[in-house]
Amino acid sequence: MDASQQQISDPARVTLSQAIRYWLKLGLVSFGGSLVEATHGDLKFTPALTAITAAVVGVILNLALFFGYHVLWPQGFSGTVDRVSALIALAASVALFRYKRGVIEVIAACALVGLIVKIAL
Repeated sequence: MDASQQQISDPARVTLSQAIRYWLKLGLVSFGGSLVEATHGDLKFTPALTAITAAVVGVILNLALFFGYHVLWPQGFSGTVDRVSALIALAASVALFRYKRGVIEVIAACALVGLIVKIAL
């Protein structure tokens, strides 16, 4: 390649690709959401939308199990349970379900407790 041909630098390429992805997702959410709402009550779309909902719930459950496994058993099932992480998760569950605290508030509190424990140990 000669000097007259210029390539886009890596940071510029990443920025450009992220901008394109952002705008495509924004368009999908904006226009796709209104399209789905327009089909509300139309029986021919119900099975497809139910399947999509089930797939999304399955992905979320899979992620929850994946992260739960790696947080609670950092060395795998052959290792011991991380008791501090289990205690933080239990406290988060109680705060969410018993005391009806907000998700962002609970995540922030758990992050702060985790940071304090990490610094202290």
